[in-house]
Amino acid sequence: MYIGKTSGKRYPKEIYNRLDESEKAEFVEVSDTEYEKIVEEANETNCIIGVSDEGVMTLTPRVVNESDELLFEKVSLKSYLTSTDWVVAKCYELELKVSDTYPDIYQKRGEARTRINEIDSLLG
Repeated sequence: MYIGKTSGKRYPKEIYNRLDESEKAEFVEVSDTEYEKIVEEANETNCIIGVSDEGVMTLTPRVVNESDELLFEKVSLKSYLTSTDWVVAKCYELELKVSDTYPDIYQKRGEARTRINEIDSLLG
């Protein structure tokens, strides 16, 4: 199996073999056992798998401190709002109320905005 140096994602040999030589330079070959071991360690330590410039698999902490965790949560919430903006646009175009047409999304969007405001006040 092969690990992408920038993504840390694994790819089977069949995909790797289809790449040209310049693309292959962006991958590192690892055994299934080695990969399973580092995935287990990453899960236990809440880390992200990466590959160093030297081709060594590395672990990077997902969250360094509480403010990083809050920022990550805020980004996730904003992503949710962005991914559901179509609902607001659709309802506006059809002159429908979002709260009536998509009540679950309407409620979750409100909760997301409230939480974003809370995070902003916590982060100052």
